[in-house]
Amino acid sequence: MRYAEIGFAGANQFVEDLTTALEGVDTGAMKLALFGRTRGRGMKVEDWPDVQFILRHKGRVETAVVVVKSRLLDVAKSLETTADENLEMARETVECLRQNGLEVIVDLEHAMDAWCGRVENGATADEALAGQMRAYLLKMAGSAWSRA
Repeated sequence: MRYAEIGFAGANQFVEDLTTALEGVDTGAMKLALFGRTRGRGMKVEDWPDVQFILRHKGRVETAVVVVKSRLLDVAKSLETTADENLEMARETVECLRQNGLEVIVDLEHAMDAWCGRVENGATADEALAGQMRAYLLKMAGSAWSRA
């Protein structure tokens, strides 16, 4: 195995305890990873708790998995932000982690739903919205890959 994702950054005390307990453990060639969300709407990336947690443990956990909303429905409903702000949130989060020496893996959440034009509960969007979702997914993927 190349990676072991050990938890959601700062989700609960167990993740903190596990991350700390793994400080002296030899995992051989397997890298440990923590996952976290992109910074929140209107927040500074350095103030985002997920980023702070990952950076606090970067001495042992050298890989960050960043969950990025890639479907317009989730950007609007879950993040309550705009498509452009979501792109900026992803860009800033990935750049911050990379500038701090971490390897970054981008998890394009709901990418297949976006590509297939699915909205809530697997329903199919009309063709115009489906096209917008595919275009946004490609824009997000292009942005993420150029930074990860």
